[in-house]
Amino acid sequence: GMIKKETKKTIHKMPILGSIPFLGRLFNKTVDSVENTQLWILITPHIIDISKPEDKETLKKLQEEQRKQVEMKMKTEMNKTIRQDNNK
Repeated sequence: GMIKKETKKTIHKMPILGSIPFLGRLFNKTVDSVENTQLWILITPHIIDISKPEDKETLKKLQEEQRKQVEMKMKTEMNKTIRQDNNK
């Protein structure tokens, strides 16, 4: 699998007071966070003889399942991007 490590530093500060030089540090909070993500890719081989009618049906089912998985992944990535944009 692939491993991704993302480090974020977030600074929360109290309006006005957090902007005062030197004293502002008393009204700030810094949060460091680390997010580790692992991506596992599992491969399942299928031997299909397209000259057989039952294998043609199996191929159609596999292609439909693959299409659904790609759609789900795209929706997940879009939602993640939208959340990141909203947090900026």
